[in-house]
Amino acid sequence: MTNEEILKKAIKKAIKNGYSQWTPNYINEVIKGIWPKETIIFSRDFAKSFWGYKRVFCVSSYGCLENEDDDNDDPKYDGKAEYDLSLSRRIEAWKYHLQEMVILNDKERINYLEEFL
Repeated sequence: MTNEEILKKAIKKAIKNGYSQWTPNYINEVIKGIWPKETIIFSRDFAKSFWGYKRVFCVSSYGCLENEDDDNDDPKYDGKAEYDLSLSRRIEAWKYHLQEMVILNDKERINYLEEFL
C-alpha cells in the first residue's frame, strides 16, 4: 500500500469510530499532501477514534501489551511487573500509541498506522 492509501484507510477507520474534528475538504487536502499529515495523526481526537480507550498493560523497559494474557506467551517478559507495581502500569491504548508515534520518523509513522488497519 502507498502512504496515501494507508493514510486514507487510517482516517476512514477513525471516522467510522467517531472522528469528526476536521472537514472532509481539509482531510482530502492532508491526504494529497497540501497540509501536513501530522495535524491529523497527532490529534488526540484522531488517536482516540483510531486506537480507542481500551487500557493496555505496560511494563517498564518492555512495552505494552494489548491483551494482558499475551505476556504469558512472550519469552522476553519475565513476569516481575505482576508483583512490582513500580514496574507496570495500565494506560489507555490511544495514549500509548500516540506516544509511540511521536518518537518515530515520518516513514515509520505511516508503517505504524498500517499495523492497526
